[in-house]
Amino acid sequence: MAKLMCLCFIILAIAVAVSADECEGDRQAMIKECAKYQQWPANPKLDPSDACCAVWQKANIPCLCAG
Repeated sequence: MAKLMCLCFIILAIAVAVSADECEGDRQAMIKECAKYQQWPANPKLDPSDACCAVWQKANIPCLCAG
């Protein structure tokens, strides 16, 4: 039983680490692809690129908001 509990704990720890890496990857991709569209001052306003929109569509928003 102790081995099973240990295995469950290890799997949970790996899942949390993978999730954190995915979230950081989303954050870095947003910075890379979208930074020039959100700089101040906002004039001239530029439409975001297709790459920026794709990053937002694929991002794990709840993870980004929690971090």
